[in-house]
Amino acid sequence: MDITKYKANEVYHYIKHNLRDLPLGKSASNKAIVPELSSRNYSLVDRGETAAEVNRYRKQFERGVWKYNRKTLNHAVGICLQCPADCPEEQKDDFFKVAYDYFCSLSPAGEEGVILAQVHKDERVYLDGKLISHDHLHFFVPVIPDTDHEGYEYRMNADAYTKRRQLSQYHHEL
Repeated sequence: MDITKYKANEVYHYIKHNLRDLPLGKSASNKAIVPELSSRNYSLVDRGETAAEVNRYRKQFERGVWKYNRKTLNHAVGICLQCPADCPEEQKDDFFKVAYDYFCSLSPAGEEGVILAQVHKDERVYLDGKLISHDHLHFFVPVIPDTDHEGYEYRMNADAYTKRRQLSQYHHEL
């Protein structure tokens, strides 16, 4: 599992990457992506077909979330969870659904706070001729309950999901 924080100006680009939302004739800069396999990718939540639609959802959701007014604020937490190598092919979709449900349960906003949950089946990374990458889930969840600011149910807080204690808890619980 890999967890990354994203500032406001980074979120849209990462959404574009995850949706493989590229201009016609343009290929991804990530050379591990096999375009012929991209049709196998799928989303666990529907926020739109394009990166612009998903980003619109994110901005609309953020309007109801209390946040500090600073450029260094992290607006999203990207969780990239790789399917275990020994997971049978017929159980992979179930693995991603269980992981999705787990991370939704950590967020006080539940599914509403999910910006994107994209399963990638089109990336292949090899080391010494051996495949080392696996199907994986990209997932974004950035909020915690807010009891300090009147009129807000949630508060933006990426750190709540990225502390060392939290990271070890995710692996154990999953």
